Amino acid sequence: MLYPFEVLELQENASLKEIRKAYLRKLRVYSPEKAPEMFQAVSEAYEMLKDEESRARLELFGMPLNGNEAPEINDLLPLKKFKIKRSGVATWQKIIKQSKSYE
Repeated sequence: MLYPFEVLELQENASLKEIRKAYLRKLRVYSPEKAPEMFQAVSEAYEMLKDEESRARLELFGMPLNGNEAPEINDLLPLKKFKIKRSGVATWQKIIKQSKSYE
């Protein structure tokens, strides 16, 4: 999956109005009948940028791994010492306990 700003040929500080204009311009060029792959890429890029909530999700978590899949906890933790294999309350308790021991 390509980075949405690259697909729509926009700067990262583009306004919502500029994003919509770029999306509509790309749809005129890449119709679903003539270029289905690019049409899908343009549609997915617009979905990731179409409103403030979607843009915030992209900025916070980066590109989705598979479609709309949420990031795993291990992807969000910056240090290897916190790598874990399960999730839930016990996992978070373990993370908190480990972080206190490193302070």
